[in-house]
Amino acid sequence: MEMISKADTAIILGAALWRDKPSPALQERLDGVLALYKAGLVKTMILSGGYGGLASTISEAEGMQQYLIERGVPKENLFLDDQAVNTFQNLKYSKTIMAENKLNSAIIISHDFHLARALDIANYLEYEQVAGYAVKSKVLHPVYHQAREIVSVTKWKLEWLLLKVGLLSPHAIK
Repeated sequence: MEMISKADTAIILGAALWRDKPSPALQERLDGVLALYKAGLVKTMILSGGYGGLASTISEAEGMQQYLIERGVPKENLFLDDQAVNTFQNLKYSKTIMAENKLNSAIIISHDFHLARALDIANYLEYEQVAGYAVKSKVLHPVYHQAREIVSVTKWKLEWLLLKVGLLSPHAIK
């Protein structure tokens, strides 16, 4: 495990559910947070992801919750954001959950190709104490997902610029 400091909470960014179960890629992120949890680096977790998985009837957050409870994490240690549909919303809503529960520091968990953008968004949203934990995928196609992330970073940088100059509202980011 890479060197990482203890934090009040971990934020797990959603990925797809398949028939109400975490996809293999989401399982990688969840297994990453379980390693941090078992190492005593986090006690609570914010599970962030809305609806729309493959033939799923529950939100990504609910699917993550089931997975973690089945692996021994107490339900009371899990906070759910079942509304977010993108990384910006994941982190915006997670910051609200942190404030409501007096959590000051967070570790964001995502795949390595996605983490830099997530941390940049957290910086824009003025997270006080945030770190990242990168999961390396064994199930995702690296060329496809890295290329897709280049497009996503470009989109985010344009949104960031429009936010800074006042031509875009944070509520408008979809």
